[in-house]
Amino acid sequence: QVAYCDVTGRESRLPLKLKGEGMGPKMAFSFDTLDIQNIFVNSSHVYEVILENKGDIAGSYAMKPTQTLFGPKFTFVPNAGTLQPGGFQAIQILFLSPVLGEFNEQFQCKVEGCPQDLCLQIKGAVIGPTFHFNVSELKFGDVAYGFQTLQEVKLTNTSEVLMTFNLSVPCNEPAADNKFKEFVVKPRTGTLPPKCRENITV
Repeated sequence: QVAYCDVTGRESRLPLKLKGEGMGPKMAFSFDTLDIQNIFVNSSHVYEVILENKGDIAGSYAMKPTQTLFGPKFTFVPNAGTLQPGGFQAIQILFLSPVLGEFNEQFQCKVEGCPQDLCLQIKGAVIGPTFHFNVSELKFGDVAYGFQTLQEVKLTNTSEVLMTFNLSVPCNEPAADNKFKEFVVKPRTGTLPPKCRENITV
């Protein structure tokens, strides 16, 4: 741009060249990548990221929605706002997923007046409930024909979420000349709260 100065007594104006570059708000997240590692399915988790305005002017921001498999499972609170120069905003990241699998999401944050969006990467994996039996095998020993023998095993839900189980013994169908099954599991199905156990009789 060129500005001109009219001077009394001069026929021509004095030119003044103006050079500069317009800059929008300068914002940044407190980190670029969040690795939440393994989390249990249907469990709720909350994380936090800080958005800072490092520039000299106020700026408005807004998180862009995503349509990936895991993207809609994330919620940002608040997801939009305005920051004054030198201001900070704590943004909570809520995550709850009924879907199993690994994810690597790239969330974009639009800052008004900036040509490029801010990027926040969140990665991890959603896993199912974990459990274990207190023994690795049941030893019935010698069992007399037609007599019942019982063994007990403890099933423990080691995860932080509710677990539904359905137990079965492979190849446990009754023989052609016998209407009874060899193995009976009680209870065969059920639901275990987090960190709880169930006595199973076979």
